[in-house]
Amino acid sequence: MTCRLTGAAESRLDLASTKEWVMLVLSRKLGQAVNLGGEVRITVVKIDGNSVRIGIEAPDEVPVKRLEIAFEVPEPLAAGSPEDLAPDPFI
Repeated sequence: MTCRLTGAAESRLDLASTKEWVMLVLSRKLGQAVNLGGEVRITVVKIDGNSVRIGIEAPDEVPVKRLEIAFEVPEPLAAGSPEDLAPDPFI
């Protein structure tokens, strides 16, 4: 399966045309976790209807941002050139 950015992320930084990832889909129960790269742990901490709350444990040097926040263009840069945009958070 291929995962592409769509919607706001695509329109703001147009990364969808340049980035592709393979998506692993896992089922987890309350309290279960997934480790990423040995340094990051994602744990299901609450399930309430259609809402799932996760906890993310990561070293300070690993940026953790919600996707919709990671691709927002800061207001001062919104009028600037594409070269002024923040670097890709997935590199």
